[in-house]
Amino acid sequence: MGRFDDLAGLAPAPAELVDIVDDSCLPVDLTAVVAGNFTQPVPTILRRDDGQSLVYPGEVNGVHGSSGEGKGWLTLIAIVEQMRAGHAVMLLDLEDTAASIVARLRILGATDSDILERLVYIRPHVEFGPISMAHYVMLVEQHRPSIVVVDSLGEAFGLEGINEDRDFEVGPWLRRVARRVADVGPAVWLVDHSTKANDNPLFPSGSKRKRAAITGASYLVTATTPLVAGQGGRLRVTCAKDRHGTYRRGEVVADAVFTPTQTGGLAPKLYTPSAVDTEPVVEFAVRAAVKAVRSSDVSPLPLRVLVEQMPIKCRKEAKYAAIDLAVARGLLSEAPGPRNSRLFTVVGDDES
Repeated sequence: MGRFDDLAGLAPAPAELVDIVDDSCLPVDLTAVVAGNFTQPVPTILRRDDGQSLVYPGEVNGVHGSSGEGKGWLTLIAIVEQMRAGHAVMLLDLEDTAASIVARLRILGATDSDILERLVYIRPHVEFGPISMAHYVMLVEQHRPSIVVVDSLGEAFGLEGINEDRDFEVGPWLRRVARRVADVGPAVWLVDHSTKANDNPLFPSGSKRKRAAITGASYLVTATTPLVAGQGGRLRVTCAKDRHGTYRRGEVVADAVFTPTQTGGLAPKLYTPSAVDTEPVVEFAVRAAVKAVRSSDVSPLPLRVLVEQMPIKCRKEAKYAAIDLAVARGLLSEAPGPRNSRLFTVVGDDES
């Protein structure tokens, strides 16, 4: 007798199973797929100056970085871009306040009419349970936002006592919240924190289920020039994962430049990485930069000295690009020095 023969009498008849089993357990009709009626997803949100974009609609996307590195500002660029294009956006804000968000949107050039007409702003204080999720899905269907932002994932987990290191807690939340919203149509944008400095910086902190849940693309954000009021700044955006292959893992995909305006605001623009960033020698120069900082008797090491001490022969432009890339990948840490100088240390090294 088989292991389950004694349970045979308890199972429903085959004809009854179709009516009671979850739809996800049923075979998928592949007719339309085989006929070629479906196309490979392409990113359409967060547009660079060359027309290429970073964020996939109808998919779960993400951004992570250390505190103060600019992931929130990159998120607001996406929101302003979509509002200006006439789309509604939804922000589930678990970290900031309405006053702060409106102030920063105004700094980036958003008009009050766009904010009032197109921003669906929510500050959740309860868990993402069945009633809350039914309400959020109803709002998505009603307003049809092009992007739904959850800022931040860690705070959302905190509402429900979820330990971000436990796969069996993280996975179900991402399926019943992020995936469910994305299935309605908008791009889902999960804002998260980076992992510890001595781990892989391309990974967000916590469970690997976070990475597995990305069905679009996720990015690491680092501030190559930290944002300062009245002075602007520069962010580097590196691909951490792209399920559809538009970008390679570890590839620098954009530089977000914030230029001060005469009215006291910031004009953001996403630039395509320069040609020098993609030169093969840059990859070798990244290692040379890390080696130079680690072996130097000076710590932190100023940019000028670092460039001189890098053990590689190449153009200075390639060296500068490699240093920026090493920072973006979390291999080097950058701090401001006197007279706007740039100082570098190796991530994970003892700086005492």
